[in-house]
Amino acid sequence: MIKGLGLVGFSVEVHYEDNVDGELIPLSNERKIYAIPNGSAIFSKNGELFKGINDIYSFKNMKKGNSEYQSLIELAGEIAMKINLMIFITSVKEQGKNRLMMKTFESDIRPVNGDIIDDPGFDPGFHNGYEVAKVTINYASNECLVSLHPLAIEIEEIRMETYIEKLEAHGWRAVSKEELKSM
Repeated sequence: MIKGLGLVGFSVEVHYEDNVDGELIPLSNERKIYAIPNGSAIFSKNGELFKGINDIYSFKNMKKGNSEYQSLIELAGEIAMKINLMIFITSVKEQGKNRLMMKTFESDIRPVNGDIIDDPGFDPGFHNGYEVAKVTINYASNECLVSLHPLAIEIEEIRMETYIEKLEAHGWRAVSKEELKSM
């Protein structure tokens, strides 16, 4: 076994086939080994395994198992980032009215500038959809703020309050200035 760079606390056997189990079992007494067949993958973050794709086998203390793969799937759910979508609702027809709305969810897919975001709360009768204008990432808290810009602000076929009610019915909520400052 090649020592490697020592960046993680485990070893890998790539292009794994079970005919090498006899070699891996004795080596697993010294170090955990992940055996990765073709078509499978593992991902490491901060030196720890956090995601696996397809079948992964582990060798530890001279035993082979794949039950750990289930925990890899569970851990993969923990890597999702908290995404806070934010839209500033204003009305051309109802001057002076405005509201900052936010919807929070978890995803391992992070929006980027230029993405068009769809949501069941959006109504083509008001703003006709939103584009990602800015993404602010906080890796320490594993979350990002995503500012959305309306595709067309002159479309107001429904009242602003009706639109806000529809957004709220689909998980959006009003955000105060104080709450925004604390983010």
